[in-house]
Amino acid sequence: MESQNTSVPFFLPLYLFVLFGICASHSFAADYYWVGGNGNWSDIQHWVTTSGGSVQHTSVPSTADNVYFDENSFDAAGQMVTIDFPIVFCRTMDWTGTTNSPGITMPETSILNIAGSLVLLEDMQWDVEGDVQLVGTEAGFTIHTAGHSILRRLVFDAGAEGEWTLTSPLQVDSMIYFIGGNWVTDDFNIGCERLWLLPGTQSNVDFGQSVINIWGFTENKGRYPENSPLWVRTDHLSLDASETTFEIPAPLADIQVIGRQPANLGHVEFQSPTGIAYVNDLRVQYTGPSAPVSFESLSFNSNARIGRIAAAGDLTFSAGKSYTLLSNQEIDILTLDAIGTCAEPISIYTETSGQQTTFLTAEEQELTYANIRGIAIQGSTYRALESVDLGNNDGWDFEERTPGALYWIGGNGVWSDPAHWSSSSGGPPSGCIPSAADDVFFDQNSFSGNNNFVMIDIDDALCRSMTWTA
Repeated sequence: MESQNTSVPFFLPLYLFVLFGICASHSFAADYYWVGGNGNWSDIQHWVTTSGGSVQHTSVPSTADNVYFDENSFDAAGQMVTIDFPIVFCRTMDWTGTTNSPGITMPETSILNIAGSLVLLEDMQWDVEGDVQLVGTEAGFTIHTAGHSILRRLVFDAGAEGEWTLTSPLQVDSMIYFIGGNWVTDDFNIGCERLWLLPGTQSNVDFGQSVINIWGFTENKGRYPENSPLWVRTDHLSLDASETTFEIPAPLADIQVIGRQPANLGHVEFQSPTGIAYVNDLRVQYTGPSAPVSFESLSFNSNARIGRIAAAGDLTFSAGKSYTLLSNQEIDILTLDAIGTCAEPISIYTETSGQQTTFLTAEEQELTYANIRGIAIQGSTYRALESVDLGNNDGWDFEERTPGALYWIGGNGVWSDPAHWSSSSGGPPSGCIPSAADDVFFDQNSFSGNNNFVMIDIDDALCRSMTWTA
């Protein structure tokens, strides 16, 4: 006779556990008070109906139930509550009034679901290593972390009415993942590794005047969606961020804004002097439209590729860096700060040769030591001093660099080092690197030994001509 497989699918216990937590939220709500010091969340002997009371609850908390840890919860220093279920639930979790520096611990494989407020205390231990998910369907809740970091992901996965307001600064060591609900930062500052705003239903986020530091990855993990420090989908999202400052210190920094609705990301600062920043430079994985994203200010300390944007506000390019902009688009510019030097010129290019990127501006601007190609100015005139017109530019007044000669000196070295370039053969350093107006020479005074190399270490090394002699 053929045997029947009567084993339980591996996901069924987890499904039933989640279902129990959700269904329990539809029963009557109750207040749960912790007593008895050290213990496991699953031990109902620790859950009583009043502070310091003796009447026990008959089950663990659900999403309808508020849990309180207070002055009657712990009788010795450093006692811990251990979350020993894979998924736990509560409405509000409030540690106000606790004494003896207690704490709560949870492994990274578990999930803490909170349908209400999260109120921590400075003098406590927060060792919750798994995800914290905000799943409520009501307004008026708060997040008060009291200087503690959320150690893994903070997930907003709430209903249309679920709303949380920060009452303290917030730091999340991993990702803030906003799937749905309403979030008001009330101008408190935020730090996180990644910030994703990808709601599937109509949601609202009000960042106010918060400063949000998104540090991203320190190593290059490749340009994949899961590595983006800031990823926003504007469909179903009402975002108030025009007064917000986003600080992004990662050397590979990536902002992606997709969807059909416009977005204003306020003030964005790419702070790393190395690497490359990408702004809406959409990858092949994205098949939908790119949102018309705007900025009040946009500043770069590194090289950058700038894709589809509507406005850059006050735009800052740094000396010695290269900037490539998507062709065939118009960008509203209030001011352009691009002051290069002969040692660190700035390069500004449209992406596709023979096409243009247009800056719409009402004010005259002045740049120095810039290499410019395919940039059109409408509404005013830009002056480019000691700069090079590489062609296909409109609306510029160029005061071009005087053609000159630079000689390589000092043997092994990198192209971008002005200490290796002299205005005479074997002479002292000039303090400049070549531009498209300069002839460069490598001669008998350039190298002191065999097998010396010149390493081109920048994306846009330029010269008018290059001559190698004995």
